[in-house]
Amino acid sequence: MSNTNNANDQRNATVRPKVEIASGLAEVKLPVFALQPNRKEPIYSDNWKDLATTDLQKIKQMWAGGYRGCNIGVR
Repeated sequence: MSNTNNANDQRNATVRPKVEIASGLAEVKLPVFALQPNRKEPIYSDNWKDLATTDLQKIKQMWAGGYRGCNIGVR
């Protein structure tokens, strides 16, 4: 496969909302937490381990709401 085909495939790839990605991780029992947008630092530095969750309702509230632009951390 040529580099041109790889670039076209990447441009045409479907971008999944972060809420779907976080939910998928939680469904396989991986606790997730919010990271600062475009960074690898937790939103809450003191208690991020306590805030990591697999609760789908909490995840939907977080990433469909105020944390929409945040990255996803996995504990």
